[in-house]
Amino acid sequence: MAEVQDSVSEACFLLLPAGKSRNAQGLSHDIPFQALLDGTESRAACRLRQEYFEETWNEVDSILSKISLQVNEKALNELEFFTQFDTRVHSEALRIESIELPTGLVFTGLNMADHQSFFSQLHNKLRSATDSAMRKPLVARLTSAQSSHLKAMLKSMIKQFMDQDVTMRDSGAKDDVNTTSANATEIKINSSDMQILALWYAFLTSSMRAESKPRLVVIVEDFECFEVQVIEDFITICSSYRDSLPFILLFGVATTTDIVHQTLNQSVLCLLNVRQFRLQQAEVWLENLIDQLLIRPTNIKLGPQMYRYILDQFFLHNLSTTTVVSNIKYFLMHHFYGNPLSVFSRCRTKQDLEPLRAAGALTPYVLNLLRMQQSCQRLISNEMDDSPQQALELLTSDALLLDKLCESLRRVEEYHQRFWLAFEILKAVQSCFLDHPSVCRSPRVLYLDALEGGLGSSNTCKWLLSLLRKCTFSKLLECLESIQAHIRNTVSGATLPQETSDVQGQLQMHIESIKADMNKASEESTTKVEDIGQAAGKAPLKRPPPSELPLLEEGRQTNTAKKARLQRPKKLRKWTTLDHLEAKKSSVLDWLANLWREHLQQYSNMPMHEIVYYSNAKLLQRTFSAQPRASIQTALSHPQHYIRCHCCHHHAEDPSNWLPYRILSGEDDICIAYRLYLECGRLINMFDWFTAFKAVLGHGHESKDERRIQARFISSVAELQYMGFIKYTNRKTDHVMRLTWGNI
Repeated sequence: MAEVQDSVSEACFLLLPAGKSRNAQGLSHDIPFQALLDGTESRAACRLRQEYFEETWNEVDSILSKISLQVNEKALNELEFFTQFDTRVHSEALRIESIELPTGLVFTGLNMADHQSFFSQLHNKLRSATDSAMRKPLVARLTSAQSSHLKAMLKSMIKQFMDQDVTMRDSGAKDDVNTTSANATEIKINSSDMQILALWYAFLTSSMRAESKPRLVVIVEDFECFEVQVIEDFITICSSYRDSLPFILLFGVATTTDIVHQTLNQSVLCLLNVRQFRLQQAEVWLENLIDQLLIRPTNIKLGPQMYRYILDQFFLHNLSTTTVVSNIKYFLMHHFYGNPLSVFSRCRTKQDLEPLRAAGALTPYVLNLLRMQQSCQRLISNEMDDSPQQALELLTSDALLLDKLCESLRRVEEYHQRFWLAFEILKAVQSCFLDHPSVCRSPRVLYLDALEGGLGSSNTCKWLLSLLRKCTFSKLLECLESIQAHIRNTVSGATLPQETSDVQGQLQMHIESIKADMNKASEESTTKVEDIGQAAGKAPLKRPPPSELPLLEEGRQTNTAKKARLQRPKKLRKWTTLDHLEAKKSSVLDWLANLWREHLQQYSNMPMHEIVYYSNAKLLQRTFSAQPRASIQTALSHPQHYIRCHCCHHHAEDPSNWLPYRILSGEDDICIAYRLYLECGRLINMFDWFTAFKAVLGHGHESKDERRIQARFISSVAELQYMGFIKYTNRKTDHVMRLTWGNI
């Protein structure tokens, strides 16, 4: 290198360009996506891809927000009700008002990154306009990052309370009483004195009735991260102002109730009137996300590798909903940012192609890229067998290719609708056999099987059909009625193709047919045969006269024979009815099997599915799954990629150099030591290592001070030991052991 550096981590400076920085929103609108196809893509096509991305993300974001509200709706309503009513209790015996602070323990789960979104929802819900009969409280959110000591905690709480503009209505007054916060009275908060908050609250509520005064809700988001002494003093101070300031405390607890009892002493616990609130587990949120965003018809879908990566990242690493949302937004952005074919994602008719034609996106390069997709090549190969002329036109005619594209995307959309209906029917059938856990599988696993190989001919469908074949007719009828109710509750209101809408009619027809046959069989089985009872009566038998004796052709005339002859027609009719019911059951099972086989096929069978499905899971693995060892090894073995040095690039890229990766004396010390380390075996002799290190530094330069070189070598070895490349061993005191193998 031009200058010798003692350590690569000695200093690092980031020089930002002068001028005003623009926010992210301004950047997204001012700077469009980059031009793809070697820079030949038009600017209008780039902006069109960006518009599609923003529209798709807004749709996905609204779905995610809806899911979060649905999952946390019960807890949010309970917390809102908890902050509204008067929680001060009175002793029935002594009639003494309690001095306990109403406190809610909100068990949020182990993942701390997801807590902020929930508390933001809680803050917005408490501060939003509610029913006129309910009071709107004042809310302050406290975190351990801004509450390192008691003074900072109190100052943050007081400032948040007094910064809120409040408009209250006195229920007993005729006119509105508008009061404002400290911003209107120009009070500057420079201290953590609770007297200021008490005086401000008294001034704020001076003209209000007691039942209409707002509560002061304090949300402590990460209870376990606070200092014990700070949180204890804070609770004690709030309790001392209980008569003048109606505090309500909400503690976000990530573990269990035991942590509260272990953290706070008994004197502080006596000041709290605790009530527990529990949020839904993160798995429930993920199940709703898969159901509403992936299984239901949407504009974007995940491939099997991508979907499996998200599941593994969630269940095997962090259980973080925030990470799942980040993955979804990243793959959406990359799908539109790095894929020029994403402009076709909204094309269903010829009219949808007009914006693309106006933007200049229908270039020969794009159309040839469309023909190169595997599903398109498979479509052309299939056309070769049926109509070779049409296959040739698909390769040469752009208009026919675009017509086929719109038709294929319409079929993909219809496939999603049919898949959704068949998948809901499969879930309803599974719910009828909850006592068979080996057959009942979660929807996320079923969807993974559908992506990887299709569900129509899977073992799950075969096992369910086998159970339906073995069940009774009443159980089968109950199962069909549950399917009908599930479809009515789930698919009602959705726009479905005519083929899918006919499924409900066929289901209703099967239910009515089975009901009619079961009623008919029930009537026949309950009919009593009177002559059977008469023939089998207990009257004494009398020998008939010879003239009345039957002929031999008439058979035996015993009571048992007579009973058998009378029952024979009934049995024949009974077996005929049962055979008819079995035929009905077989027709229902055949209908279900054909429905699942046709509608739950693998998505890769649909032409042009690459425009809708995203399958680049390796990009997300490199982005969200950290690989520090690979990065460190690359930085140590190829420092020119990380340090801007022209001489290193010259030596590494010069084709005339006979040893392009030779060790240079100008490289950093740790890079020299690491590249010498790669040439060693399991045990490294420290003296030989130092000799080689000294030879590299002294090559082509003047002789340097050996003590200085030795100090630099010791520093480099210490850094390699810290990063886990070597460790000292007791087998040989002058050797170290190599811990890593293989170079990237």
